[in-house]
Amino acid sequence: KKGFLNYGLVKGKKISQLLLNNEQKMGQSRWNYKNIISSSMNNYLIIYNPISGQGIAKKNIKKIKNLFDIENKNYSIKKSQYKGHITELCKSSENYTNIIIVGGDGSFNEALNGFMNNKSINSLSVGFIPGGTGNSLMHDLNATSYETAVNIILKGNTKKIDVLELDF
Repeated sequence: KKGFLNYGLVKGKKISQLLLNNEQKMGQSRWNYKNIISSSMNNYLIIYNPISGQGIAKKNIKKIKNLFDIENKNYSIKKSQYKGHITELCKSSENYTNIIIVGGDGSFNEALNGFMNNKSINSLSVGFIPGGTGNSLMHDLNATSYETAVNIILKGNTKKIDVLELDF
């Protein structure tokens, strides 16, 4: 099996810490570091999971749209229709360089799997907006509310994270 893991626990240790601690031992992945949030271009694809966090993402999408409208940003919105749909959307997202995922850790994981399997992407900025129940990744990024996450994205603040490819 092959998969991409963006966050989780390995024997009680956070994957983000494990990746940073073992970077040289692991070797380099196709995308060793990526800019995770950016507003270098005004065209955004916003993908949201309507069932994340018992509907939190669906509830907040209108508010997120309003914040993008206030800043005169160009965007398209796509709703995930089924499990694995976010992976498919991200795998075929070659027309965008700024993609925002609204959902929980499962949605973010699906997105990263799609991006890593998208051979046409040369440069990509990904924004995460919390809409799940636990939002573990968003705690590490210090953006646990949708307002904070959108503000970070629209200001163009970036943070680099590791992505690891696992074969098992």
